[in-house]
Amino acid sequence: MFVVNQSYWLENHIPSFPQLATSTKTDVCIIGGGIVGITAAYLLAKEGKQVTLLEATSLLHGTTGFTTAKVTAQHGPIYQELLHSTDEARARAYYEANTEALQSIQNWIQQESISCDWEEKSAVIYATTENGEITIDNERDAYKKLSIPYEELTDLPLPEARNGLSLPKQGQFHPVKYLLALLEKAVAKGVDIRENSRAIDVSKGKIYSVSLENGHEIEADHVIIATHYPFLRWKDLYFSKLSPYRSYAILTNKHIPNISSMYISVDEPKRSYRTVKTQTGESVLLIGGEGHKVGQSEEPMESSYERLESEATSTWGATSITHKWSAQDLKTLDHLPYIGRMDKGEELFVATGFDKWGMTNGTVAALLLTDLVMKKDNRFEDLFDPHRDSSFSEKSSQFLKENMNVGKELLKGKMKNPSGSIDELANGCGDIVLLNGEKVAAYRDDQGAIHAVSPICTHLGCDVAFNSAEKSWDCPCHGSRFTIDGDVIEGPAVKPLDRKNEV
Repeated sequence: MFVVNQSYWLENHIPSFPQLATSTKTDVCIIGGGIVGITAAYLLAKEGKQVTLLEATSLLHGTTGFTTAKVTAQHGPIYQELLHSTDEARARAYYEANTEALQSIQNWIQQESISCDWEEKSAVIYATTENGEITIDNERDAYKKLSIPYEELTDLPLPEARNGLSLPKQGQFHPVKYLLALLEKAVAKGVDIRENSRAIDVSKGKIYSVSLENGHEIEADHVIIATHYPFLRWKDLYFSKLSPYRSYAILTNKHIPNISSMYISVDEPKRSYRTVKTQTGESVLLIGGEGHKVGQSEEPMESSYERLESEATSTWGATSITHKWSAQDLKTLDHLPYIGRMDKGEELFVATGFDKWGMTNGTVAALLLTDLVMKKDNRFEDLFDPHRDSSFSEKSSQFLKENMNVGKELLKGKMKNPSGSIDELANGCGDIVLLNGEKVAAYRDDQGAIHAVSPICTHLGCDVAFNSAEKSWDCPCHGSRFTIDGDVIEGPAVKPLDRKNEV
């Protein structure tokens, strides 16, 4: 029996920290305890700043703890996309920013003597179809144009692989071991960590005031929002510029000797492969893929796990799946993350939109935001500026496409009839049903108890959908996710779903 979303990385002991129990003041308030928040706290503490880090739930239990942990500047066929949506200088700068992040991670591992299962690996994109082969050829041409080193591959140890493109001297590691080491160094330098301390608003007077769900406030000269999805509802309308996706991963018990690189396909269905060094020292296969928009899947969402598990046994000969987990990722309109000031001249910063590649992009963000706080020049500031000018036609067409999808999902949810009455729900199932003539989101647990909440997302009012793979309520409009009892799992929502006590 699996624990839902049981990440291998989170088996390590993670220290706990107290909730913020009084209002206070600090130099820098960092909101979010993932790779951006922890790395920025580490860097700013080294610069002598007083730092308070707030985490809404538990450290490393957001996207960072559910990654596949590839540390690379090869982000799928990204460079041909960037040459199309931006220009050659920006595409090259994106490669350089992520390469510098990779090198920074390696440097800190060495300087701080961090034991985190670091292994140098090549990163490989590969094709399984004729169209995929064209994509690989186009990406090779982009590499040539941008002077990115590569090797063309025709013999790959993967099912149906035709050709591939390898980027050498990249890496993989255990992300939680790595970040716990940075966290320890940060705490030793005075960083104040507060868990179960959800920030719900940021206001500006002479300095910034961060309001918490528990009623307390933190005053700060600088605020970094590193919450994966920015939680300030109307600030810059990020919900109209970000598209949320979920993807899945399983860890097998199978050692595959010829999986010596990190692989990801350019064709659908996406597949990602890497090895993981277990506590016994054996390297076993991790398989990822089966992504879809949050709350939008034509099939029951456990089908994603089932297809990965079927491949693990039938193709790779695995006899058991030891862990399985999923993660949420955000795509921007032009494929570049939003990192920088939320408004020109302000000391309120944001980092979001890493599109599955948070190990390097999250480190890019921490380095860039540290420089901005410290009033240092950073050559990548304009590249990732949340207010940057990109190709208008590219961004506007993508903007219209994504927001038409949101409108469709909003209407679909409002017009959808309940599936029946609450009495018809089977154990282990959830659906939108009728309760006393009202639509509710209801789940009947394995003991037969009903958990009923409002189906209306507290972010902007879309109707949630049941995620059968993870027993959660997911918003198909902007990606907020809630437990069966309505508590927030993923933003942008900061308030829980209303509970229905009439059951």
